[in-house]
Amino acid sequence: MLFTVSDAAKSCGTLATIAQQIDDAKTGVQNELERLATLAMSKDAVIARKIAHAIAKKIVNTVGYKVVIIVRSIRVAGVWVCAEAGQDLGRCLCLRALLRVEAPALVKRYLKDGLKELVSEHLQGV
Repeated sequence: MLFTVSDAAKSCGTLATIAQQIDDAKTGVQNELERLATLAMSKDAVIARKIAHAIAKKIVNTVGYKVVIIVRSIRVAGVWVCAEAGQDLGRCLCLRALLRVEAPALVKRYLKDGLKELVSEHLQGV
């Protein structure tokens, strides 16, 4: 074992906090870019405002995607620390955050795939 359970809990808590702060900062940057795009253009400059919004969206999408990967990686590292220390993963803050963010999309995908499979099997038997 590389870490004690106590060390793992402290490290995981710190990693969970860092990941959440990065995620929150991403949201703040998105909001600020939208606000600046709106402020920069007058009401009469419809085309310019649309261009500014498109640029802001492009920046947010590009940076946001990379931030999501970084945040996910930090949380995965936290789960690894807890697992390596033998900590009860039900208490792992990084796993909880990872599941809160990732689980809804995974469940939707599993349901969609499962329903497709069920329907295709049912229709083949008819």
